[in-house]
Amino acid sequence: MYKKSFLIIFFAAFFIFPVTGVIAGVDDNVSGYAWSENIGWISFNNTSGGGIIDYGVNIGSQGKFSGYAWSENIGWISFNNSDVNGCPTSPCQVKVDFDTGLLSGWAKALGFGDGWIHLNGTNYGTSINQLTGEFSGWAWGDTVIGWISFNDSNQGVFGASDYKVTVDSSIFSQPPRAFISCDPSDCNSSDCIAYTGCPFHLINQSTDPDGQSDIVKSEWDILNWGANPDLSCTTPNALCDITPQTQIMGSGNFTAELYIEDQIGQSDTIIQPFQIKQEALADFKCSLDNQNWQDCETLELSVKEVVYFLDQSTPSEGAFAIIERIWTFQNGDPSQDLSNNLNPSTKFQSGGAKDVTLTITDDQSRTDSKIYTINSQLPFPEYKEIPPILWLRNFLAIISGLFAF
Repeated sequence: MYKKSFLIIFFAAFFIFPVTGVIAGVDDNVSGYAWSENIGWISFNNTSGGGIIDYGVNIGSQGKFSGYAWSENIGWISFNNSDVNGCPTSPCQVKVDFDTGLLSGWAKALGFGDGWIHLNGTNYGTSINQLTGEFSGWAWGDTVIGWISFNDSNQGVFGASDYKVTVDSSIFSQPPRAFISCDPSDCNSSDCIAYTGCPFHLINQSTDPDGQSDIVKSEWDILNWGANPDLSCTTPNALCDITPQTQIMGSGNFTAELYIEDQIGQSDTIIQPFQIKQEALADFKCSLDNQNWQDCETLELSVKEVVYFLDQSTPSEGAFAIIERIWTFQNGDPSQDLSNNLNPSTKFQSGGAKDVTLTITDDQSRTDSKIYTINSQLPFPEYKEIPPILWLRNFLAIISGLFAF
């Protein structure tokens, strides 16, 4: 009983002369004083310097209030959900709307049977400035508590000045939401499926309720591959995309992780699985006898000599067969083969470097082309030997013709 009386005397002495800007405890982000003409000062936290009783009011990440305020005349005022169950009208728990700053719900003076305090009624209400964190407006208790003002700027306040209730305005900074979409359009694909060698894009479509500019950092990581992270971007290009190196990574199943962060360090992370399939690959060999095959660029042949080609292509991953082959022979006869031929041939009609192109299409509509350059040589001139005696006979005939005159 002695301790209880001591505490009451202490708080009465302490709150007669309130100190503007009282700081909340570690777990309490609301600070300062409200004023009631009936009950006087209402403190929303103890000092951070170690008050005898640690108390305060806190606004959580979803805008819900909790904790206790203190009145020197009526004692504890609770914002805890458990204490305000059974309030006169719903909603019961005090909550701030992050979009508008408006408060709703009820607090309760625990020392009174009818100690209800309404934060938002038909002709009155309380709100928080989303930029400054300052409370303003009025709440209503019963005839004992009466009107409660949260800021000395409220019109009609008498008998008190230089007070307000505040909260760190960062509570209105809502966390960003990470989101990834896949863009396989340059791969002529769909969903999150890429093919080796094609430019496949993962798009950063993250959002922030406080505006896209509130996102200041993005980090991309292809899990279990490459660096960690593989790409990091900050303001002014924080919402960056990534193009995985499909040719280097090769075929397989992969997972991309995107981490984003806003200006006050709130963050979100999301993962996106994607698949890289082996692309269709065109290739062929060359031969002069249609039996001994070699790399085409090492082949030595003459103009108008028959050269043979053998398809060595493979369909894409998931395809069963190549359904179209188009051969093009530069200055060849024939110059094209459109018959889906595995083993065509041609004769080059002139010397020099000649391109041979094979374009394939498989049953998944995947295509690829391969070009080899072949050097066609002009044939050596034909040599005809003339017997020496013929030269002598011609020479003697000329001499005798000169002396005949």
